[in-house]
Amino acid sequence: MGKVETHGISGKVKIILEDSSGKVITTREVKNTIVTSGKELVAQLFCGEKTDPISQVGVGSDSAATSASDTGLKKEISPRVNIQKVEGQTKYTTTEEGKAKVSLSATFDGDNGVGALSEAGIFSKAGVLYNRVTFDVINKAKGHILTLSWEITF
Repeated sequence: MGKVETHGISGKVKIILEDSSGKVITTREVKNTIVTSGKELVAQLFCGEKTDPISQVGVGSDSAATSASDTGLKKEISPRVNIQKVEGQTKYTTTEEGKAKVSLSATFDGDNGVGALSEAGIFSKAGVLYNRVTFDVINKAKGHILTLSWEITF
């Protein structure tokens, strides 16, 4: 009998808050939930039904537990920022286990994303939520730099 292959999409985000001089104030690493609309987005991209891949990250101030049925952040508090290529990495790599891994990053600097932050999510340009993550409050002040770096494994 052949090997049974199992698939699943998983993700984790590393969150780094720095002051204006680049000194790290706090770091968090949290697993996120790929929501139903995100799984549907992947399926639609696979079938050629959608051409709107993920491209933006949003942050908010609600720590309510993530649900597969979430379609947005609960209290988004800032304009979304565009995803950036992670320095020195290709768009995706293959893990030792033979899984595809995508690395992406977004930075909220200056006055963007200021507040008591406790949620984040990845969105398509059309506003489809791919994933949502909640975390202990991070207080981002003006001038602070907040970087969210995701690893998503397929």
